[in-house]
Amino acid sequence: PDPPVRGALALAGEANGVREFALLVDGALDSAQRVVPGTDGRWRATLDTARWVDPAVQHRVVAWSQATGAASEGRSFRVDPAWRPAGDTTDPAGDDTGRTGRYTYPANAGWRENRPGDLRAVKAEVSGGSLRLTLAMANVVAEWNPPNGFDHVNFTIFLTLPGRGDGARAMPLQQASLPGGHRWHYRWRLGGWTSAGFSADGASATHEGAGMIPAPQVAVDRARQTITVTLPAASMAFPPDLAGARVHVTTWDYDSGYRPLQPEAGGHQFGGGAATDPKILDDVTLVIDPAP
Repeated sequence: PDPPVRGALALAGEANGVREFALLVDGALDSAQRVVPGTDGRWRATLDTARWVDPAVQHRVVAWSQATGAASEGRSFRVDPAWRPAGDTTDPAGDDTGRTGRYTYPANAGWRENRPGDLRAVKAEVSGGSLRLTLAMANVVAEWNPPNGFDHVNFTIFLTLPGRGDGARAMPLQQASLPGGHRWHYRWRLGGWTSAGFSADGASATHEGAGMIPAPQVAVDRARQTITVTLPAASMAFPPDLAGARVHVTTWDYDSGYRPLQPEAGGHQFGGGAATDPKILDDVTLVIDPAP
């Protein structure tokens, strides 16, 4: 098999009897690339591969004429993304006590002994319009056999794109708003069993917004106490560049909904606040650096 592609994929061929055609990758019409052959039928094109971030996935490109219905034989390829560092920040240990500093973990030892919601650092990398975040934690816990490799914590990640006046301030279902008056455009909720992405369209304090696919990819390194989250460009409508974007990461826990908060912690309920207070244990904000 051909080695994985890093960067652009150069394609060339000959197309007779058509004025133009489309290059389709994985059958996706919405991202098809228009190609006009020369008078001799020969053509060249370059595919930007930055939108694909999973090197294990095999993609297939086909030349297709809408006018005639003719299609070429497919060519398969895989992509090795070129990630570049785009910023990092640290967060104090032991500040997983909410915005008031009074929140406590549920009484169950799995939380109190391990402090799984204590963010210690966030590192960002970008590949085109895709984003990869490495979250360093006090402890990565996996006591309940979660398919995503961690439990006892849920991450909610907000992305604010620069130069846009739209978006939502409310952090859905968390009873809070983004700090600093900022608005988010894309949001991901990630736990041990489920992950989901949303745009801000229709989002409110009680509604998560419009669903976006694909879901985040997750990799856990228990030895380093890190969780790496890969957010494909497709999950945020293919932004051309993420420089200047603001990333806000929060922790809580989730079980068919964000876990309850009450004045006194219970076995599986957080304590130290009223039921209507913000459901945020720890949070970190990072701004994406431009390319050097």
